[in-house]
Amino acid sequence: IIIGSHPHVLQPMEIFSMGDNLNKREVMVAWSLGNYVSNQRDRYRDGGAMVHIDLQKKATGTVISKTGYELTWVYTPIVGGKKRYYILPVNSYIGNPTGMDSASFEKMRIFQDDSRLMFEEGNQGVGAW
Repeated sequence: IIIGSHPHVLQPMEIFSMGDNLNKREVMVAWSLGNYVSNQRDRYRDGGAMVHIDLQKKATGTVISKTGYELTWVYTPIVGGKKRYYILPVNSYIGNPTGMDSASFEKMRIFQDDSRLMFEEGNQGVGAW
């Protein structure tokens, strides 16, 4: 399992096989999970993803049995005169923006649409959780 970081934007995830026929292993690579907690509010940089990986122990070693991702978005309202940071699971809030202003909700929706499109086009073997 390889999990990269630093570009501050999401990048595709993939599963590929490596090794020879006797020692073939599946490897999962998440090139970048974007921003988890960040004050970067530009498009593509205002959120990230969590990766889910189920491992299964077998007699021959540990293998990846299931993978997926969940989008997260950084909500930064002003509360009591101070900027607060909330990491929101996008799937939970996109259908129920309770307490969120309309401009923030629209930015989260854009992040969701951009991210899902990029993952649909670029991910190999890793889907939404």
